[in-house]
Amino acid sequence: MKRLLLLLLLPLAACSTPDSNDINQNLLPLPPKAISYQCDSGNRIIVTYPTTESAEILYKQEEIPMQIAVSASGARYTGEDLIWWTKGQDGTLFKADTNQETGDLLERCTQVLK
Repeated sequence: MKRLLLLLLLPLAACSTPDSNDINQNLLPLPPKAISYQCDSGNRIIVTYPTTESAEILYKQEEIPMQIAVSASGARYTGEDLIWWTKGQDGTLFKADTNQETGDLLERCTQVLK
């Protein structure tokens, strides 16, 4: 009976094991002076700031150059129909609307490595 129970549970345990690609997707080494943000979705955003007026984000394996924009609070960058907005340890990625204003929320993230 115990052997039968073990044989029934073994396939279930194998199904719940994360794929090694899922585990490793967020373990890429950081570029120098990069900041890593872990998002609620499980995605990771890596940001570098080449100048005081620009940022480059790596999101879903795509590098996106951004330029600083006006914000009432925090730091706001726009580029390629996206908006990256940081304040303290938090970062938020939005889809930009037609006027380059904040549109739909894509990611809510927290800084994990600097």
